[in-house]
Amino acid sequence: AAGALLAALGPMAGPSRELGYRLFQVCERNGWAEEGQAYNRLIGSWSELVRLAAEMAPADSTSSTLF
Repeated sequence: AAGALLAALGPMAGPSRELGYRLFQVCERNGWAEEGQAYNRLIGSWSELVRLAAEMAPADSTSSTLF
């Protein structure tokens, strides 16, 4: 499901990754270790998500929509 969502994000995938990094930093700074672990796992699995998104990307990406 995460790969499909990433494929649907299209050009917003890069900023989404940066948001994950930023949220992890916020959690670290505030001592929210448990919440930060989820963002850390997300970023750690990003290359696999990109691979899955590439497999799911429609041939004509202009016709796909997020919602």
